[in-house]
Amino acid sequence: MPVANRTKQRLEQILFRFLWSGSCVYVGRQVAKLPRYKGGLGIPDLGLMANALHVRWTHVALDSDMTLTRSFASFFLSTRLRQFSAGALSHCVPRAGTPSAFYAGAARTLAEIQRVDPEYDVVEVQLQELVDLITPPLPEHYKKFDLSRHKPSWKLITASFLDARRASFMYRLARGCLPITYRLFTKNIQRGVCPFCQSREDLAHIFCECAFPKALLRKVADLSSREFHFPRSGI
Repeated sequence: MPVANRTKQRLEQILFRFLWSGSCVYVGRQVAKLPRYKGGLGIPDLGLMANALHVRWTHVALDSDMTLTRSFASFFLSTRLRQFSAGALSHCVPRAGTPSAFYAGAARTLAEIQRVDPEYDVVEVQLQELVDLITPPLPEHYKKFDLSRHKPSWKLITASFLDARRASFMYRLARGCLPITYRLFTKNIQRGVCPFCQSREDLAHIFCECAFPKALLRKVADLSSREFHFPRSGI
């Protein structure tokens, strides 16, 4: 069954903002290194952006009032979440194994920022300001080098701050469970009703009322080997 254009856009936006911390500067698949006048972030090194997002996403996710978001954060960060938020440790946190590469990068970057300014707010500031704070001095020729020609793919961007297991988890979640096409946006006529039950197509319905989110959550539960409690609905 084809999914309505607006439904697909909503779900893709949620997944992208989950990875990119819902930052105030919109990040697309291939504009990470584009200059600002071309609609990008103008960040010369993809690794620096990933480090900034490590810390920012950690704080945003752990302080979220959405249980599913906190569970995702627990799965990705794996352990020792109390270093970021004293009350954020979830029962879904795996207790075995070493801290993930994602957590290690966040911890290192957070320590660097706190050495510069112990009271620095990594959530409220502009993402570019956060990147500037952790950017080391660069030679002039490196600053002028045009990296926008490289067109980094979404897979390359996620690989820069997710290890192989977690990157595979997000890829299978997005491609294996959600009926999302390759293109971000299609030119089909937008529909204002849910394609599954013909109710009003809004965010609350998609994730709280319809049967579709149950399939999403079950897929997450299967991949993470964790049990989720599904919301009650009349479907």
